[in-house]
Amino acid sequence: MKSLAVLAMSGALATGVGAAALAGTQKPHEGGDWNYGVEWVGNRAFSDYHHNDRCHGSTVTTVVGTVRSVDTRAGETSRASKWTWGNLFWYHHPSYHYRVC
Repeated sequence: MKSLAVLAMSGALATGVGAAALAGTQKPHEGGDWNYGVEWVGNRAFSDYHHNDRCHGSTVTTVVGTVRSVDTRAGETSRASKWTWGNLFWYHHPSYHYRVC
């Protein structure tokens, strides 16, 4: 499920979906809500994960590097974002991940 994020983003762009941001939301089988994507303005890739019952975290990787959130307690949202340059999606292929502790 986690690795499908990049494929989903590719499909959305191929079908013409895209504006100031391209994002996805999933409900992982571990529970919670996972939001991830890119914002064209500022070239920012992000991965945010909210879980009410478990410790959790999120990670995003671009050509510039990887940002991993701290382990976040239940009921709060973990946030990871990474700024980069150039055309973020087409050239840098960000990847997005979530985790539970």
